[in-house]
Amino acid sequence: MTDLFDSADAAGAPVGAEIEAPGGGQASQNGGTDGTLPERVRTIEEELAEQGVYYGTTTGDSMEPLLHHRRQTIVLKPFAPGTRAVRGDVILVKREDGHYVLHRVVPEASAASLNICDYVYCAIRDRIRSAGGLEPDAMTIRGFIDALRAEPLLGLRWGLLDNVASKPQDAYTRLQLTELIESMVPQDGRV
Repeated sequence: MTDLFDSADAAGAPVGAEIEAPGGGQASQNGGTDGTLPERVRTIEEELAEQGVYYGTTTGDSMEPLLHHRRQTIVLKPFAPGTRAVRGDVILVKREDGHYVLHRVVPEASAASLNICDYVYCAIRDRIRSAGGLEPDAMTIRGFIDALRAEPLLGLRWGLLDNVASKPQDAYTRLQLTELIESMVPQDGRV
């Protein structure tokens, strides 16, 4: 998961360190550009309620390659009344522990399927990070979403093989991903 900010608590405690000012440049936590320290940091909810928009910098790597750790500025806007998030939207969720997390809305999937995808994602990510491991483009979030969409027709294992393992151009990378998925996801799709 991509934690939007380093710290927050369920009581609406301060979040974030710096936000990107709408016109570029860094703004102080109180929204000014004078560099003064704020008396109190505003929460995301307060900023949305008062301004109708929130600008922030992401932390974490679970949304790569779409969002990279501390490299992108995101713009949050509330949904219009009566609208819902649809597949492909990126939404902000406040977890029970108070941390904010960005999620891409994925097709309807069981918790077990999402856990398997998370398990496989983490294993591939660890191989990408290891010395002499896979190239960063060995995996895309889109492949996992497509695997979940294909699950009713193919089963999760074949969905992952078809949409994650078969996508890289390099044959060696495809082989490594195939072996990894086959070792982690048995024929019945359970880990």
